[in-house]
Amino acid sequence: MDNILSIKESLVERVKQRRKERNLSQQTLADRSLVSFGSVKRFERSGEISLSALLRIALLLGCENDFTGLFQENFALSDAPQSSPPPAADLVFKRFSVFQDEKVRKIWHDNEWWFCLSDIVETLINSKRQKHYLLDIRRRDHSLARLWPDLTKLLPLDTPRGKHELLCINTLGFFRLVQSMPNKQVESWRLWLAETAYERLCFIEDPLRAVQLAKDLYKAKGYSDRWIAQKLSGAMLREELTASEKEKADKDYLLFMAELSKNIQPIWQ
Repeated sequence: MDNILSIKESLVERVKQRRKERNLSQQTLADRSLVSFGSVKRFERSGEISLSALLRIALLLGCENDFTGLFQENFALSDAPQSSPPPAADLVFKRFSVFQDEKVRKIWHDNEWWFCLSDIVETLINSKRQKHYLLDIRRRDHSLARLWPDLTKLLPLDTPRGKHELLCINTLGFFRLVQSMPNKQVESWRLWLAETAYERLCFIEDPLRAVQLAKDLYKAKGYSDRWIAQKLSGAMLREELTASEKEKADKDYLLFMAELSKNIQPIWQ
């Protein structure tokens, strides 16, 4: 196993087995793990589920040691954070097996990954008419057509004839593009986007869920409870310091403007 997908596949069967041992209904599992009922049903039927949702279910069923062991085995995580973690977009694109065996060219530009559009279309829907396909989508979706110049860029990528500028799209642009693609091959992406949006609404309703999820994810990656506590407390301290500095800056600015007004007013008179 050399990636998160392998870890996820290894855990799916363990989690299903543990649910049967504990004799929990799908509805009970959804309620206790804060995962949508539809996601639990889809997981039981086909094993398709986001890694964060699988993590919450695994923690509920007491499978956290499986997560920790597998992450440490495959990524050799220590108690300290990695110095150069892979960009998040890389992990997003590795989430689906369709990107495991195919070559999607990418380039690091402006502090984010940009992916070759023609490679994405060919990989997702097995189409050799990428330009015509993208043109048809923009003709049908006028909103996407208006956003197109902001979502895409011409960037140098390797080709059989050397480096050439090809049309690329970033992660945000890809998610927008998926919403306009009618093909059934991208349905798993749309379902994942819907599930992620649902989770975000849950976090807005109860922000403590986001804090707990952060703890769970760090724990699953193999970090100790002590390191996690230091990480979260450090983030809170930085936030408090930032807020304090902003408040002080605002006060200093108001005092400065008041003093300036006093000095300028006699000149105006």
